[in-house]
Amino acid sequence: MSTKEEDKLYEKIIKGFVEFKAEEVKRAINKALEEGMDAFSIQENGLRKGLERLGELFEKNEIFIPHPMLGAKISKKIGGQTWIMEGTMS
Repeated sequence: MSTKEEDKLYEKIIKGFVEFKAEEVKRAINKALEEGMDAFSIQENGLRKGLERLGELFEKNEIFIPHPMLGAKISKKIGGQTWIMEGTMS
């Protein structure tokens, strides 16, 4: 998989967080894992950056307190970090 394709998957994960679409995040993570992407890289370049982007939007007053909390719920819904250690997501 090329770096460009990986970047597209990371952006799907980040966009899913910002738009509070847990199923899109989950699909993008599954696709990344199927393509052989490293679970830690998915965590760092996708999930963490999605949460960071929510924080940035909050600092700019573009979103409010419930929004970062929804992002945390998405993280919990997709299984927290269990899948990272297993390298699979169901």
